[in-house]
Amino acid sequence: MANRAFIFVRRSGAYGIGHVGWAFTEENDIFTAGSVENHGGGLRTLPSEMDFWMLRTRDPIAPMRDRHYDEFKVIDLEQADPIGAKRVIFWVKQQVYATFGRNCMDDVYDVLRVYGVQQLPVPAQHWEPNHWFDQVQGAHYRIDDAGVAPEDDKMKPVMSSTVEPGLVRLEGSPDAEETPAAPTWRTPETEEAYTFQATLATVRSMPVVSSQSNQSATQGLLSRLMHLFGFEDR
Repeated sequence: MANRAFIFVRRSGAYGIGHVGWAFTEENDIFTAGSVENHGGGLRTLPSEMDFWMLRTRDPIAPMRDRHYDEFKVIDLEQADPIGAKRVIFWVKQQVYATFGRNCMDDVYDVLRVYGVQQLPVPAQHWEPNHWFDQVQGAHYRIDDAGVAPEDDKMKPVMSSTVEPGLVRLEGSPDAEETPAAPTWRTPETEEAYTFQATLATVRSMPVVSSQSNQSATQGLLSRLMHLFGFEDR
């Protein structure tokens, strides 16, 4: 089976600015999937409370459908490092979730870049997850109750995707591939970290979209920030 990376998006996540998760081929017909959901919506959330999940499955779409993700993109690779990616996942599991600099975009970027996807857009702090997902280059599919179908051709037959038996959650004592390891670009004072920060500084802000849905999402996020900082009654 080809080395394959998946990026999933839940468009309605985080008050409409979106939320993303990952999956990738581990071996043969087994995939590793996961995300940091942060259902509580805090700007900073402790690892024990940020709703991290990770599992192995023969169907990476089924657990995402269960969590109401509605689209995904697929990227095929000649070379991949699933063990390195899983080490980053266990590192992500230990990090404090932060709206700015350690959010779902950062998590997916770090995991899949180590896996081998080199052309991912960087997770700029002024980008929303929906916008970041839109910049990813890959085959684009939508998820519905019946299965999945190519997003660019809604007339094509729907492909089936059902929950496979034997879903295994990755829990228990760590082995060699579960040893946490930070990506080199997240390690301070390294050349890769300097390059990553320089790249982030050059990323343009999102284009302004005046649609009603975008305005609602922005207003929802502003309301959330006002509530969290206690400004709503001032």
